[in-house]
Amino acid sequence: MSLVAWEDVCQPKGDGGLGLRRMRDVNNALLAKLGWRVLHESAPWASALRRNYLPDRRKVWDPCPTNSSYTWCSITKG
Repeated sequence: MSLVAWEDVCQPKGDGGLGLRRMRDVNNALLAKLGWRVLHESAPWASALRRNYLPDRRKVWDPCPTNSSYTWCSITKG
């Protein structure tokens, strides 16, 4: 039994909430950051992902191919 609605808990402290962030929003932000790093970094892991999932320079926001991993599809949604 919850005494306070989750929407109220996630409000800023000044508005009477606890200032907690919504985890869905945090997850989307981190996935977007990871996608940016894949596109702009020269690290071996990033180049491996680009080589595997973006071989013909297709756009990241194109629909996820059926043979892609769940992680890659999540990154493209981010």
